[in-house]
Amino acid sequence: MKPNFNFEDVSQLLVGAFALGMPVSFSEEAWHLGATLPAINLLMIVLLSVSFVTLYTYEAVFQRNILERKLAFVSRVFWAYALTMVVVALILICLISCH
Repeated sequence: MKPNFNFEDVSQLLVGAFALGMPVSFSEEAWHLGATLPAINLLMIVLLSVSFVTLYTYEAVFQRNILERKLAFVSRVFWAYALTMVVVALILICLISCH
Protein backbone atom coordinates (compact mmCIF):
# COMPACT_ATOMS: atom_id res chain seq x y z
CA MET A 1 0.00 0.00 0.00
CA LYS A 2 1.24 3.45 -0.84
CA PRO A 3 1.57 5.80 2.14
CA ASN A 4 -0.06 8.74 0.39
CA PHE A 5 -3.50 9.72 -0.85
CA ASN A 6 -4.33 9.27 -4.48
CA PHE A 7 -7.09 11.04 -6.38
CA GLU A 8 -9.56 8.21 -5.75
CA ASP A 9 -9.04 8.43 -1.97
CA VAL A 10 -9.55 12.18 -1.95
CA SER A 11 -12.63 12.03 -4.17
CA GLN A 12 -14.21 9.31 -1.99
CA LEU A 13 -13.67 11.42 1.11
CA LEU A 14 -15.07 14.54 -0.51
CA VAL A 15 -18.16 12.81 -1.88
CA GLY A 16 -18.79 11.01 1.41
CA ALA A 17 -18.46 14.17 3.47
CA PHE A 18 -20.78 16.03 1.11
CA ALA A 19 -23.35 13.22 1.04
CA LEU A 20 -23.48 13.01 4.82
CA GLY A 21 -23.09 16.72 5.54
CA MET A 22 -25.82 18.08 3.25
CA PRO A 23 -28.92 16.48 4.81
CA VAL A 24 -27.82 17.33 8.33
CA SER A 25 -27.10 20.95 7.42
CA PHE A 26 -30.72 21.48 6.34
CA SER A 27 -32.10 20.35 9.69
CA GLU A 28 -33.26 23.17 11.96
CA GLU A 29 -32.65 20.92 14.96
CA ALA A 30 -29.00 20.50 13.97
CA TRP A 31 -28.53 24.29 13.71
CA HIS A 32 -30.19 24.84 17.10
CA LEU A 33 -28.16 22.05 18.67
CA GLY A 34 -24.95 23.47 17.20
CA ALA A 35 -25.70 26.86 18.74
CA THR A 36 -26.51 25.51 22.19
CA LEU A 37 -24.24 22.47 22.53
CA PRO A 38 -21.92 22.69 25.54
CA ALA A 39 -18.21 22.58 24.77
CA ILE A 40 -17.72 19.24 26.57
CA ASN A 41 -20.35 17.60 24.36
CA LEU A 42 -18.75 19.05 21.25
CA LEU A 43 -15.40 17.67 22.38
CA MET A 44 -16.95 14.23 22.91
CA ILE A 45 -18.41 14.31 19.37
CA VAL A 46 -15.03 15.27 17.91
CA LEU A 47 -13.24 12.52 19.86
CA LEU A 48 -15.85 9.97 18.82
CA SER A 49 -15.63 10.90 15.15
CA VAL A 50 -11.82 10.87 15.20
CA SER A 51 -11.99 7.44 16.83
CA PHE A 52 -14.26 6.13 14.06
CA VAL A 53 -12.02 7.55 11.32
CA THR A 54 -8.98 6.03 13.05
CA LEU A 55 -10.65 2.63 13.45
CA TYR A 56 -11.79 2.60 9.81
CA THR A 57 -8.32 3.57 8.59
CA TYR A 58 -6.69 0.93 10.79
CA GLU A 59 -9.04 -1.88 9.76
CA ALA A 60 -9.97 -1.15 6.14
CA VAL A 61 -7.12 0.88 4.70
CA PHE A 62 -4.07 -0.42 6.57
CA GLN A 63 -5.58 -3.85 7.37
CA ARG A 64 -4.16 -3.83 10.90
CA ASN A 65 -0.60 -3.44 9.61
CA ILE A 66 0.77 -0.12 10.89
CA LEU A 67 3.94 -1.16 12.71
CA GLU A 68 6.26 0.08 9.99
CA ARG A 69 3.90 2.76 8.69
CA LYS A 70 2.91 4.72 11.78
CA LEU A 71 3.60 8.12 10.25
CA ALA A 72 1.59 7.23 7.13
CA PHE A 73 -1.25 6.01 9.34
CA VAL A 74 -1.39 9.16 11.45
CA SER A 75 -1.06 11.31 8.34
CA ARG A 76 -3.90 9.54 6.60
CA VAL A 77 -6.21 9.89 9.61
CA PHE A 78 -5.33 13.59 9.89
CA TRP A 79 -5.94 14.34 6.21
CA ALA A 80 -9.15 12.33 6.09
CA TYR A 81 -10.52 14.31 9.03
CA ALA A 82 -9.20 17.63 7.71
CA LEU A 83 -10.75 17.13 4.25
CA THR A 84 -14.07 16.22 5.84
CA MET A 85 -14.02 19.36 7.99
CA VAL A 86 -13.25 21.51 4.94
CA VAL A 87 -16.22 20.08 3.03
CA VAL A 88 -18.59 20.60 5.97
CA ALA A 89 -17.28 24.15 6.48
CA LEU A 90 -17.86 24.94 2.79
CA ILE A 91 -21.43 23.60 3.00
CA LEU A 92 -22.12 25.77 6.04
CA ILE A 93 -20.53 28.84 4.44
CA CYS A 94 -22.71 28.37 1.35
CA LEU A 95 -25.85 28.01 3.46
CA ILE A 96 -25.06 31.01 5.65
CA SER A 97 -24.23 33.25 2.68
CA CYS A 98 -27.50 32.26 0.97
CA HIS A 99 -29.53 33.08 4.09
